[in-house]
Amino acid sequence: MDAKLRLDAIGRTLVLALQENARASYAELGRLVGLSPPAVAERVKRLEDQGIVKGFRAEIDRGRLGYSLSAFVRLRCRADRFPAVEEFARSVPEVVECHEVAGEDAYVFKVVARSIQHLDETLLRLAAFGATTSSMILSSPVANRVLAPTGD
Repeated sequence: MDAKLRLDAIGRTLVLALQENARASYAELGRLVGLSPPAVAERVKRLEDQGIVKGFRAEIDRGRLGYSLSAFVRLRCRADRFPAVEEFARSVPEVVECHEVAGEDAYVFKVVARSIQHLDETLLRLAAFGATTSSMILSSPVANRVLAPTGD
């Protein structure tokens, strides 16, 4: 596991600001932290090089793209199936998250679907690896929370 990197006050402010608005210009960020745009660009580049900022992505409304259903799916399977499960997860666009977990289940997936039938088809494909349990997501009162870097 990588050692935790220490951030100064400017680094912490930039990490928060980028989570809230990854499209903020270097000039906007500079006004926020009291640095010139080139200095901010260098600081953001350093955050990327350190692996703190892993990328910049657009937040998409999947429902407007036709994926009106979301579910969490837990999978129990033997360890020898892990490589095939992970390859499956990487290759199926309906799997938007895949997490290997400790406990009775081996994996937790977040999947999206256009309909109940489409969800059922995805669940059947996952069931080829082991026993599944699914929970339909009704709402997400907390999603994509902005995290403040720890101060220690």
